[in-house]
Amino acid sequence: MDDPFECRLNFLSLLEKLNASQQSIQKVANYAVRHRNLAEDLYSCLLEQLDKATINARVNIVYVLDAIFAISHKAGFKGYHDLTRQDLPRIIETVVPNDAKGNVNIGSTRKILNNWRRRRYFETEVLDVVEKPLLQREAAAAESSQTAGDDGFSKEDIMRRMEEDRERHKRFREEVWIRSAEESVDAEFQQLWESTEPLVPDTDYEVMMLQNMLRLPHYAWHMMLSQRSSAVNTMAPPPPPPPPPAAPAAPAAASNGASTTPAASSSSSPPLPPVTTAPLSPAQEPLQSPEESPLTPSSP
Repeated sequence: MDDPFECRLNFLSLLEKLNASQQSIQKVANYAVRHRNLAEDLYSCLLEQLDKATINARVNIVYVLDAIFAISHKAGFKGYHDLTRQDLPRIIETVVPNDAKGNVNIGSTRKILNNWRRRRYFETEVLDVVEKPLLQREAAAAESSQTAGDDGFSKEDIMRRMEEDRERHKRFREEVWIRSAEESVDAEFQQLWESTEPLVPDTDYEVMMLQNMLRLPHYAWHMMLSQRSSAVNTMAPPPPPPPPPAAPAAPAAASNGASTTPAASSSSSPPLPPVTTAPLSPAQEPLQSPEESPLTPSSP
């Protein structure tokens, strides 16, 4: 079994030599997870060093916590998560104090909080409580536009901070591509889908086509744009049908008061064919009475 006093001294020695390089951060994080049976003692060392460190070194300790969470998550250990949850407001206030110097740590701290939110290390309500003051201070700092001389940093401190930010940014970009083994296959797509604004077909297609024209001017983008416009016009709803014609007026009554029956409309029933009578044969002709027979002149 590890000696708690010896592990504590070794861990404090690693924290004192901590810098912004990925190798240094991973070395401290691996030591903390390897001796996770002494998580409470090592966590108290982190808090002690956080209070004594400079404003630039405090961000490195937050990155150590981020690396500890990532390694602990793979190992299935949540001891450091539970210890940090109850002290998270205090940690953020220490890393980002409420003064001009603390404003330089707002951006890096928010990146860490967003990473914890994306990986679901803590509940959303817990992260919202600690991030809300940072958003307000970031907006106020942008309006005041304070200079580096007003922050009290020397030229050496500014150059060292630039190098450390560059190292932390490289590590952050590398971790963006690392996905958890427990998440689903569509987790990354779902995350991007939820963070993307909805497409507006009326304007976004034309804007994308114009950008394509700027990047590849020799391609026949204008033909695709014209086809797109004609397709939109074809998909337009048809105009409303014309109103039906007015019904014809009823025929006027006869002057003598007799009612007239209107003839059947040709549209309601087809016209009847004409009646033709075939000539009768002599045997079929009817007999005529002497009165009806025509008079013929007598022969002389």
